[in-house]
Amino acid sequence: MKKNEFNEMRKKPMPELEHELEKVSARVRALKADIAMGKVKSLKELYGAQKSAAQLMTVLEERSSGQ
Repeated sequence: MKKNEFNEMRKKPMPELEHELEKVSARVRALKADIAMGKVKSLKELYGAQKSAAQLMTVLEERSSGQ
């Protein structure tokens, strides 16, 4: 995720961010299963999805702590 996309994400409402996190988390689980079964050869997509999930969790945590 690029820096400008990350800044745009900070402007989104909380429910939309939570929904996005659910989608990304489901994608991470699916990719991990595909890797375990040998369907996916490249880990790059998994690492990108994990990074997106971490960024979403960071924004949600910032909001919940009141920053």
